[in-house]
Amino acid sequence: MKLIRRAAAFALAFLAALGAVPAGAAPADDFREILIRNIGQFADGGGYYTKKEYSPLFVRTAWDGMEQALSLEGGRPSWDLSVLRPSFCSEACYMALLKALSDWDAGGAISSAAWENLKPYAVEGVAWPVQKDGEGCWGRANANGPGFASLAACLGAGTNLYIGNPGEYKTASAYWERWDSVQKGDFLKIFWNRYIGADESHSESGHMVIFLSRTRSALNGKRDDIITYWSSNGSGTNPDGGYGIATCRASKICRAVRTRITNPAAFDRAAEIPPLSRDSWLCALESSHLGTVAELKAAISGEIVEWKWPY
Repeated sequence: MKLIRRAAAFALAFLAALGAVPAGAAPADDFREILIRNIGQFADGGGYYTKKEYSPLFVRTAWDGMEQALSLEGGRPSWDLSVLRPSFCSEACYMALLKALSDWDAGGAISSAAWENLKPYAVEGVAWPVQKDGEGCWGRANANGPGFASLAACLGAGTNLYIGNPGEYKTASAYWERWDSVQKGDFLKIFWNRYIGADESHSESGHMVIFLSRTRSALNGKRDDIITYWSSNGSGTNPDGGYGIATCRASKICRAVRTRITNPAAFDRAAEIPPLSRDSWLCALESSHLGTVAELKAAISGEIVEWKWPY
């Protein structure tokens, strides 16, 4: 059965490369349009809250919401977006991804086995134990570093691009050319500081978003464009945060990774990523390893790397 699934996944990827799509599925180019249309279904606000402990400010946790919002009936996804409140950034982007995939895949190109593995397991007492960072599909997407991009690379579902800080480029124009490649409907992992992952003394600060636009602007006489994006926005316990559109200046972003879904049919390969399978590098980024830019670039390219540290 595993070989059959793998063969089917590669057949879908081959068809996608030729411009063909599975019967009943929308063209891959429509995926970003579906994604952008769907984020309007995530009503603004709802609160920002990452913890798994209950708060008197909310009727549930975001983790409860993920479990309740997506159910698999007959192997197909069924949705109740109203329970996805409160929220946090990676949860918002991952659930928006899955909702768009389910709308795109009217013909069943993504198998029931793949949907079982794509569903996040975030609370106790369900089919699988709670997924930690780097475990399964949700755990990969939720991990520090380029977790979302790493998942896309692992599945062959899209393309990733590293955007460094201006000091990593010989000219300012080379830096802005990187940003020119980001389009509406791309996923974007923003790093607010220079750390990738975390150890005992340092920790990454980041934000997972869906890119909407970039407006040319200047600040203090220097070009400093305004980035507009959708996500769950906030920090800590913020009842006024949650889903919505926000902006920041490019100068606030230390580095970023752009992920564009170009082959949604490849998410059928999630059938080969069991919920508790582990990406050792992403797991280590949670608390024991500070990654390097070289490691990040390898992860988003889909390279198989023998990581060299103890964990």
